[in-house]
Amino acid sequence: MNSQFPLGNDGFRMLYKTLLSFAITIIAFELVAVSHADDPVNPNTNYPEVATAINETMRAYHYDPAELDTPAYKRIEAAISELAEVTTSDEAFIEGFQEIWKNGPFSHVAISKAQQPADALANYLDTMRIGGGGAVLAWQGDVAVLTVNTMMGLDTIEEINAAYDQIAARETDALIIDLRENRGGAFAIRPLVSHLLTKPVDAGGFISRRWNAEHRRGPNTTELAGSIPGRAGRSRPSGPTFNTTRLSA
Repeated sequence: MNSQFPLGNDGFRMLYKTLLSFAITIIAFELVAVSHADDPVNPNTNYPEVATAINETMRAYHYDPAELDTPAYKRIEAAISELAEVTTSDEAFIEGFQEIWKNGPFSHVAISKAQQPADALANYLDTMRIGGGGAVLAWQGDVAVLTVNTMMGLDTIEEINAAYDQIAARETDALIIDLRENRGGAFAIRPLVSHLLTKPVDAGGFISRRWNAEHRRGPNTTELAGSIPGRAGRSRPSGPTFNTTRLSA
């Protein structure tokens, strides 16, 4: 079975790339020294400036600014700044950052050295293959257990489709989808869900930072419909919208 999400393929990919560019800004800093064009490059990373850039980026792009004014986040912000003052290597800064965020007030915050610009990474993710093992089908009697370890990779999508073909080809009493080890991703969620639907389902959108800054409530049906690209004659007050509590790519 197939299902069409209201954003469509192109809209979904555009939304994902937009979110990814914001996420990469936050989680994939290239730890290099800051210098003026006419000055010699400092071989040592200026960690306080890196910490400041991280905090400024978080405050510029986080979907709910109010969460950044909570005591829990302010403790994280202070801890990152303190880490920057005593860190002597990129590896130590990255390790310390990850440790601090293990108990952070929200999820999906990490840092690593950037290997390429955000646009190049987004294009790579469109065509990447993880090498297999993204989705694994097993059987317990007539119960199918589909373990999906990631939502990334064209080969993961192929494995999901192949698994559903096998499930449809034999008598199956039940299906268990195991996502316990899944750290997220993007496009594989579409075939994973679409095989289970008999008609199109409105998958919603994402609550944007702008919406939360201007409203103290979730969007109503009319406002949500108006935010979806391609709906002619509709206003788009907040960009793509969805859940009022969490954003997960």
